Amino acid sequence: MTVPAIAAMIVLLVINAAVTLAVWRSGVYEPEQKRLQYLLIWLVPLVGAAASWVVLREHSRPTARDDGDGIKGNPYSPWNDMSGSEGHDSHHHGGDGGH
Repeated sequence: MTVPAIAAMIVLLVINAAVTLAVWRSGVYEPEQKRLQYLLIWLVPLVGAAASWVVLREHSRPTARDDGDGIKGNPYSPWNDMSGSEGHDSHHHGGDGGH
C-alpha cells in the first residue's frame, strides 16, 4: 500500500470514529436508530458519516447553553467534553449592566 492510501484510510477511520462518537453521545436517536446509524457510518464510508453528521448538526442548532460558536455547548460534538463551562455566563459584561 502506498503512503497516500494509508493516510486516506487513517483520515476515513478518524472521521467515522468521530461521527460514531457523536451519534453515541446524542439524544437525537433512539437506541435502535443509533445502531442503524452506526451501520450506515461504517458500511458506507464517508457518505454515511456525512449524512449522520448533517442530521446531528441540524438537530443541534444554537441552544440556551450554546454561546453561538457552533461547537462549544453543542452536546453532539465529539470534541465537547461537557465540562467547565456549565453555569458560566459568557455574555455577562459586568458592572451595572451598561446603565
